[in-house]
Amino acid sequence: MTKKIFLLQFFSILLIFVLPPIFASFGPGGRNLQADFSRLNVYTLPCAALAAFLCLQDKNDRQEEEAAGGQMGGEKAQNAGGRLWRLLELSGHFLLAFGLLTAAACAARLVLIALGIGEESLGPAKKLPQSATGWAACAFTLFAAALYEESLYRLYLPKAFRGLIKPKADASPKIRAAATFLAEALPLVLFALAHAWQGGFAVFNALFAGVVLRLCFVRAKSILPPFLAHLLYNAAALAMAAGA
Repeated sequence: MTKKIFLLQFFSILLIFVLPPIFASFGPGGRNLQADFSRLNVYTLPCAALAAFLCLQDKNDRQEEEAAGGQMGGEKAQNAGGRLWRLLELSGHFLLAFGLLTAAACAARLVLIALGIGEESLGPAKKLPQSATGWAACAFTLFAAALYEESLYRLYLPKAFRGLIKPKADASPKIRAAATFLAEALPLVLFALAHAWQGGFAVFNALFAGVVLRLCFVRAKSILPPFLAHLLYNAAALAMAAGA
């Protein structure tokens, strides 16, 4: 990918997908928005399409890197034992990430209860489906949202910021460390601010979740474990809202 195409892609994604939810959160009435899971949002399909595009682009980049390095194609070259071990490894990363997200959410709720703070502090009310069609739309929304946020904030943006904040070859270790920190921190901040419309609790929760899911992605070297952890966590949160 040439530098011009990279910059065009980056700023297009930034302007169309990253900044609008942040501006909406801090705009007039942003805190009064309602999470409507009973129908598809106008952004659902574009976000799902972007997620698919970013995952395919990352797959192509990995294949090109493997070809350039003379590797034999990663997982295709594994035998049955290697594939089973890889599956167990991915499952472990998923369970650890989901467990940390759930434990943090439960701990936060216990703190709120101990302080006598009501459930409304956890964010705006959720409009839940009342029909089979509505639940189908809800399931697709949960799937698309988790895949979109993982592919954007954990897969694409850290890599893109590393390309933008790239120190010179003769840069000192401190400058290199600062560049790496910024490349990792900026997507986390953007992810947290994108949840500001849900309230202050959601911002801190998203910041913690972003750290956990990014570490999960880095350790697993796959988007599958953080995506599944994110999806299951959101589904569990919605189930709790439905039973409340």
